[in-house]
Amino acid sequence: MKKAAQADDLGEGVLYASEACAGLVSRLLILVIDLFVLLVCGIVLQIIWHDLLPTDGDPNFGAFWSWGAVSYIYLVLVESSVGTLGFLITGAKIVNLNGEKPSILRMTGRLCLWLVGPFNLLIDLLWVTTDRHKQTLRDKLAGTYVVKKGAVPCGRGRIRAVHYFLFGLSILFPEVREQPPSS
Repeated sequence: MKKAAQADDLGEGVLYASEACAGLVSRLLILVIDLFVLLVCGIVLQIIWHDLLPTDGDPNFGAFWSWGAVSYIYLVLVESSVGTLGFLITGAKIVNLNGEKPSILRMTGRLCLWLVGPFNLLIDLLWVTTDRHKQTLRDKLAGTYVVKKGAVPCGRGRIRAVHYFLFGLSILFPEVREQPPSS
């Protein structure tokens, strides 16, 4: 007889050993390197818009939107496919809860969580030190892991909608839970 699916069951996912996940130091290096890359891109775009492109309007307007487009391409498209410079240097990669490359939609959501919250950068990064899969809060919400390049899953589990109460917020996170041994 088939067992009825639970309401919080979201399918099956993979588990990574704690040692296979990128920790706080790797995350900080990724952040610093990628922010440096985006800063350089912003400076170059500012120079291009001010000095090389004749404009009737405000050149800062064009530079800002160009930088936004470059940032989106870098932090969503490049990060999910080959990895940003920060990921390449630290030997990390980003995967979804099934251990596969995350979709553009998932990465866009992850970027939006970085930009608009609901968590601040410090709380988000400090969460890595207490989480068994070393996920930030935005990784939990986006359903992603940041793991070492050669990491392989150590097991499988059910993806559950897990309720967390954080800073006055009630949030459901998709989380892979180990399956108890069958009796």
